Amino acid sequence: MHRAALLLPLLAIACAQRHDAIVAQGTIEVEETDIVPTVRGRITRIWVEEGVRVRAGDTVVTLSSSTMRDDLGEREARVAQAEAELRDVERGARPEEIARAEAELRSAQAEEARASKEQARMDALVADKVVSQQDADNARAAADDAHAKREAREQSLELLRAGATREAREAARSRLAEARAYLAQGRASDGDLTLVAPVDGIVMPHYYRVGEAVEAGDPVMTTADVSHPWVRVFVNQRDVPALRLGGTAQAVLDGAPDHPIPGRIVAINHEAEYTPRVALTNDERADLMFGVKVALDGQGGAPRAGLPVTVRLSMAGPSVSARVAEAQP
Repeated sequence: MHRAALLLPLLAIACAQRHDAIVAQGTIEVEETDIVPTVRGRITRIWVEEGVRVRAGDTVVTLSSSTMRDDLGEREARVAQAEAELRDVERGARPEEIARAEAELRSAQAEEARASKEQARMDALVADKVVSQQDADNARAAADDAHAKREAREQSLELLRAGATREAREAARSRLAEARAYLAQGRASDGDLTLVAPVDGIVMPHYYRVGEAVEAGDPVMTTADVSHPWVRVFVNQRDVPALRLGGTAQAVLDGAPDHPIPGRIVAINHEAEYTPRVALTNDERADLMFGVKVALDGQGGAPRAGLPVTVRLSMAGPSVSARVAEAQP
């Protein structure tokens, strides 16, 4: 997450205009980047001290999680189970499984034959009124049940011999892909316990210490890109037409007038910063200010953020103020 360092926010407290340049005051700022974990953890080590320069990709903080190891183990077990199921489906039934199904079918056939004979015997006895009709009905129900079990055993054996269907194989592959994606997600979260610098910069003061727990989304530390300082000044609306993007500029630190810092105009606001709530008069229009961002040269020792500077903006053409001044006798 990037944001501009709000070190003594700049509002132009003075803005003067010369015939060749516009002079305004501002404060040097730098871009800051928060280093934020995506998972909750406890800090086990901070690898960099405050004020150290880091490069993008450098490890800066290591976290630990008490639940991460168990969670990964569960995800890995889920993948192993899905792989085993897919192997079974693609390989088909083992010989011992088919042999067991054949034995179960023979047992069901023998039971069906026995129940069928018992039913016939009961039918003969009930005709002679030796047994009751209820006994005959029970024998018939037992024979029907044995017949159904024999058919079920036959179907099971046929399925084992035929192997898994295409739909079953696709379902097994789908379950395996889902389990692997779930594991990859867990491993990515495990990798998130190592925080690295996203960009080059200088390490700012730490927000946490070793041993403290940090929530997902909370910045652990911030780095500042001091190699690209900038300053925002505010220019009167009468002088804005004389400025152009890419125009040159110079910034002078208080107490160092002989060492100007070169820069260039990189942004000019499209809307005024100060707008009265009532209808504007001619005098009020003169108070409207537009923000101008100037990128400074950070080579050869970048100026410190927060230092006040006087910025001289080169004019690409005459401003309204200059034309008015020239028109005055």
